[in-house]
Amino acid sequence: MAQCKETAKEFIEDVFSPMVAVLCSAEVETVCQKNGLSFVELIQPFCRLTSEAHIRDPNNVSHPVRNLHIVVHDMNAHLPQNILAKKLLNDVVSNSLPQHSADIMQNNVVTVNNHDLQLDATTPWFEAYRSAFLQIAYPSDHEFLRHYLACIFVVSSSNADPIEQFVKLTHQQSIQQNQQPHKLPKWFMPNILRYYVLVHDVMEQEEAKAETVYQNLKAKYGVLSCHLLHINSRLPASATSGPSDSVNMPNPWSRFIAQKQEMSESAEFESFLRPGDEENDEFPTHVNEGSLQSVSTDVDLALEATEYDSSSSSSQVICHPLGPDSEVLYDPLTSDTDSAVSISSQFTANHAGSKPSADSSGLRCGSRSVPLGVCLTLSDHERLRIFINEFIVKGLISWAEKSIRTLNDQLTTRKGLHRSLFSATKKWFGGSRQTNPAIITNSTNVVYTSDAPEMQMRRLADLAFMFQLYELAYQIYHSAKKDFNNDHAWLHYAGAMEMACLSVFMQDSTNQRQYPLHYMETTITTYLAACKVPHFATRATLLSTEVLKAKGLFAEAAMQFIKMTSEESDLRSALLLEQAAHCFVKMKPPMVRKYAFHMILAGHRFNKSGQKRHALRSYAQALQVYKGRYWSMAEDHINYTIGCQSFNLKQFDVATSALKHLLSANSQQSLPQQTAFLREYLSVFKQLASQAPDDEERELPELPLPIVESNAIKILCASNAGLIQQDCLGLRIQATGVSFNTTDAENVRFARLEELIVSSISGPPSSSAMSFRPTIQCFTRTSNNTTSPVIAVEEPVTIEVTVINQLKVTLVLRDIRLLWRFTPDECGNAEKAFYSNEQSSNTPKVDENVIVSTPLSEVLLEGSETKQVCISLIIRMMGQLQITGLAYNIGCMSTSGQLLTSAVPDSVSLALGNSSVSAVLPPFSGANSSSLSSPILVSGKVHLEVQGPRLNSTKDERLGKMYGPDKRLNLIITDKMPKLEVFFREFPASLFTGQVCQASVELVNTGHRPLHNVFVATSNPEFLTFSSSPRKPETSEKQADDVGYSSDVIHRHDVTLVTKLDVTSPLDPGSSLVIPMWIRSPDVPGDHVIDFLFYYEPAEAVPHCRHRVLRHTAQLTVHPSLNIRAICGRMVNTGAADQAEDIYRSTNSVFVSLEVENICNVPSAPSLCAVQTLCLSEDWMIKEINSSALKQDVSIGVQECQLFTLKAVKCLHNSDKSSSNALKLSTVSCASDASKTNIPKYISIDFFFRANLGESSKSSRLAPSSFRFVSDLSSANGAESSLAGKLEKSFIFDLNLIIQWQAAKTDGNGATDAIVGQHHLTLNQLHTLITSPLQAKLPIDLPPIRFTSSHLPMLLLEPSSELLSQLVRFSFCYQCEAMHDFSQRRLCIVPVTVHLYNCTSVPVYVDVDTQAGHGRSTVSTSRNQHLQPYNPLFQGHPTRSFTWSGLTVTRIHLLPYCGQSICLKACFVTSGVYDLGTLQVLAFPAGDGDGISIQPTVQRLLSPALMTVHSRS
Repeated sequence: MAQCKETAKEFIEDVFSPMVAVLCSAEVETVCQKNGLSFVELIQPFCRLTSEAHIRDPNNVSHPVRNLHIVVHDMNAHLPQNILAKKLLNDVVSNSLPQHSADIMQNNVVTVNNHDLQLDATTPWFEAYRSAFLQIAYPSDHEFLRHYLACIFVVSSSNADPIEQFVKLTHQQSIQQNQQPHKLPKWFMPNILRYYVLVHDVMEQEEAKAETVYQNLKAKYGVLSCHLLHINSRLPASATSGPSDSVNMPNPWSRFIAQKQEMSESAEFESFLRPGDEENDEFPTHVNEGSLQSVSTDVDLALEATEYDSSSSSSQVICHPLGPDSEVLYDPLTSDTDSAVSISSQFTANHAGSKPSADSSGLRCGSRSVPLGVCLTLSDHERLRIFINEFIVKGLISWAEKSIRTLNDQLTTRKGLHRSLFSATKKWFGGSRQTNPAIITNSTNVVYTSDAPEMQMRRLADLAFMFQLYELAYQIYHSAKKDFNNDHAWLHYAGAMEMACLSVFMQDSTNQRQYPLHYMETTITTYLAACKVPHFATRATLLSTEVLKAKGLFAEAAMQFIKMTSEESDLRSALLLEQAAHCFVKMKPPMVRKYAFHMILAGHRFNKSGQKRHALRSYAQALQVYKGRYWSMAEDHINYTIGCQSFNLKQFDVATSALKHLLSANSQQSLPQQTAFLREYLSVFKQLASQAPDDEERELPELPLPIVESNAIKILCASNAGLIQQDCLGLRIQATGVSFNTTDAENVRFARLEELIVSSISGPPSSSAMSFRPTIQCFTRTSNNTTSPVIAVEEPVTIEVTVINQLKVTLVLRDIRLLWRFTPDECGNAEKAFYSNEQSSNTPKVDENVIVSTPLSEVLLEGSETKQVCISLIIRMMGQLQITGLAYNIGCMSTSGQLLTSAVPDSVSLALGNSSVSAVLPPFSGANSSSLSSPILVSGKVHLEVQGPRLNSTKDERLGKMYGPDKRLNLIITDKMPKLEVFFREFPASLFTGQVCQASVELVNTGHRPLHNVFVATSNPEFLTFSSSPRKPETSEKQADDVGYSSDVIHRHDVTLVTKLDVTSPLDPGSSLVIPMWIRSPDVPGDHVIDFLFYYEPAEAVPHCRHRVLRHTAQLTVHPSLNIRAICGRMVNTGAADQAEDIYRSTNSVFVSLEVENICNVPSAPSLCAVQTLCLSEDWMIKEINSSALKQDVSIGVQECQLFTLKAVKCLHNSDKSSSNALKLSTVSCASDASKTNIPKYISIDFFFRANLGESSKSSRLAPSSFRFVSDLSSANGAESSLAGKLEKSFIFDLNLIIQWQAAKTDGNGATDAIVGQHHLTLNQLHTLITSPLQAKLPIDLPPIRFTSSHLPMLLLEPSSELLSQLVRFSFCYQCEAMHDFSQRRLCIVPVTVHLYNCTSVPVYVDVDTQAGHGRSTVSTSRNQHLQPYNPLFQGHPTRSFTWSGLTVTRIHLLPYCGQSICLKACFVTSGVYDLGTLQVLAFPAGDGDGISIQPTVQRLLSPALMTVHSRS
């Protein structure tokens, strides 16, 4: 809170200091004018007692008097009039505000409740107002505190007869004091102190004459009442004294002369208002007890005159602003009810015959040409100090001591009888009840004579209080207030109570009496309610609040300040509200919001009183509390008012800053109000910009609208592409490249492809992983911006800036351009010259040979809209380019949709808004939105600056806010480079699954340098293959195997994810190259995204760039076509006589069952036809079982299936021609003309290899390395020779099938197009269903991970139950039908031979159990019946029971790949159909099983064994 310079006690002592009048002769003023001062001004700095004096009370007890100050006034001076006093108070407050008050507040920052408030350390304007208010206050008859106690008569020794002059001055004062009615000035008592001073000019008068006059003076008036004062001990500007002597002399008059200057200026203002005779300048001298009306602020009312014929003269009466009334009232204190005396007439009578001289009030500061105190030395200063000390100690204090004793004796004698009589009467008749003056509505006029006991008591108490006898003063005040209350003299009562309260406070701390706060509350209420004298209420408030603040009672002080606010004086109310706000912030706990609220009220009252600077200061301090606290409406009100006041004070920068906060995103104002705010801001901003000189080139100012999200800036180093064209050769699709919409996921995918290409060129990934850095073509906030973007000369670079309109108003942005700073490389190491497109005298002019940019003409931003603005640059020189900002012209649209205009084009009148500020803030510029004068467009810029990512690697980075570098806006311009553009011709938008079509790629070099080494990588390597260099099978001759079949030999070739295109020579600028390619659609229906990355290198080395890349993302829709399911199994024993041949065929041949289903779901779905089947295998070849059935063209309609079976035969290896990577190709035609597919055989085989590569690459990327097949685990553990490995190897084989198909599709025009495709199947396990496309497999629950010691024996793998159920293949040889006469013989016996064959490479034991049961015991599966011939036809339908005769269990031993037969007999008791499969065959490997205990496992029956028994009747 603001602190006063004086303490509360010092302030009260100065307010109620003894007042002394001075009456000087004209010669004295002439002598003093040599120093540029009047006599009163000369002695004013020395009017404080520097030493301690003593005074005795009526009980003859000595009391110290410390730091006593006297108030010295010229007796002929008069108080200012009404309008003059108001102007004086306003000027005092206005001139007391420092010019740089903001800098003072910055040094006084106080933290209160999480608020860092910049408070005023002091409030000099309030202290100045308080001092001036108390100085110009008129003296009243109900108290004697403002009455003169003494009069100093001053005569110069240069006077012809000084003694006679003293007599004249004494007579003049005596006439003024004793005239009737009494006029100003008022005197304390008839017997005042008269003191005589003889002034001697040392430089001009004789010392002897002065001494003679002084001796005669002492003889006439006494030694203690006279003093000889020597002044002017040196000559000004003489040859003996240098000019530096006067400069180094102290100047104690400066602070007093400043107040005199304000009074002088106010006097000039008064003479301007009232030209005429100075004798008419009169002032009221009495206060009337009773009703008092408010003071009028109108000059005419202030100058109204009311004439009263009390004497021979008449005068005009002007109401003083601090006086009791603006009209002439009678004074009940000095007259009866039948007579009324004019205040002005009293003042005129008092001054009759004594016109004050022109210099009576001192020389005006404005006309001073002589330095202050120029003729005075330090000795003269000391003489002045001695003079005042002798006057106070020997004269004034002695007189006061005698007067106190005399008054006390008189009161003791006269008041004793008065009190006894009245107290007895009131006790018996009137009672002792006190009356509350606050409820008095009709004032009662009480008149006391000057020598009445009550007035003598008040005179004695006032005299004791002024000379620091506070205990005596309190006793008398307390006694007097009771008498005044009984007499209903409310003005006297309030005054006595006020001084009694202050007397308690001014006593020493040894006093046990508590401070009577209720006394002061009652005093203020009485002054306001009963007496209607706000002047004395204001004085009491000023005194009481200082006491309360000294005692720490800030809440009570604030309430008293607020109580005194009214509509009578806006200036007074503003100052008191401000002090109340400071009290609130000083409370414990501090009430910050109340502080801010009352500062706003104070600012409003300052504004009404015309104190614009104070109003601006008050609102600015209140804003500290409301700012950023989500009180948006209050904050808008404050900012709007600050803008208004700043504009009126011509502080356009402050007004712009305040209005800028009205345009925040959190604004809750309506659309019209926001439009008004924006209009005012643009108008004031335009006014601010127009203040700069026109001949200076200046930088553009920064604008708050729109908001630019700097970190969202994107730099695109490649041109936008992805155009679709139609030329004579067909559909032409340009590579999509990179755009601003590219996501981070896409960047990651293409970075992997680029790394794949770089590693395939430079070496293994391990050697290039450390140095690889992906090419960034679009720099965003998420990209790696530690390196600057590299742009080639003559290539465009596009910058995307995100602009946000946080208002509801539509903004208009015109002529949007980028601001940049370009430094060319051609300057070398010398001081580099740079180019800039901002206006500055230090930068050369920019032409189109450096940078070419086309600004955007106009962009409309709707309310609360976010929009991206894209601007392109073409740089034509090598160097460094820094993007610094965004420049534009901004305007706003009105609610009618037109560009907002202002009725005042280049100036606004913000003064219209200073009268009042309502909740809905009106526009203060006075612009009419409907007027069409000139559009409000303001030129400005927004600074662009990006912030790098937050660092979090070290402890210091985590604890502190540290950010990495971000070089997005610092571009490196390198030399010209090649630029590759890729066009895809006849690229399909939709395909069927497995469909194969042909397209082409066109490479065009649009750059300025040749390029070579073009590579391409794709996210789907199975999707395409380039046929520029077709691979032919290395061996095409027919090879005969042992069974008479023939096949082609295909050698495996390396298929990589990266393909080098056949660009034999560097591609020159402007040239193009077309490369054919084949496309096979994915096997999974749906929408697919296929990424292409083209890599190329400049033929000539270019700095900052080793290679460049081009991206393309293809969108492909895949529709379902075929669903192929396949399963293979061993051939069934036919029961031939040659068992060796049957064993060989069943061991080296398998059947392959194929089911082809048409699952097309598109409208007008075509009918498909399987054309041929290709087989790639090291050991197997396929052939048709029934060639005539496969040579027919079978059309498969929608939701139809075609079943056919092929036979795969195992080939014996030829050691001379076989190799590890040689595959046998065998073909089976499924149609009459197999050439209809139009797919070259090498393309079909290449797609097969790519499909396997794609699956393996995907599985390697997705599957963890710990998940492997059993065979891989066996190999890893060296367990290939284990039992499980041997068994598994017996059932694994490789059979790769390529099923080619064709269809005819009819387009909308009726044209028929042939489409072809192929599906891939890999059969590597018997009796396992394989589908194409592959069906999603359910996740397998893996066993929990166990952590064991590293010293463990080799992992023992147990064969699976599926393997163990297929160790032995068995079949029945029997008579399918039997005839039997059950009437002749009840039992029918049929011989059955069971053939057993060991299908593994290990010996096994077989147990044939004939008593296992009549039902099937094998595990049934839910596979398709057509594909599983071993399933029983009558599954779920039981048959009649029968029994076996002979051995119940037979065990035999089978060697690897060997067979054996056993003979059994089946016995039937009735006719029917029987299933011989009730026989159960169990098998298990022979030997110890590598330490694994294996139980016998039931073997699977491949086909049912049905037998029919007929009854012969």
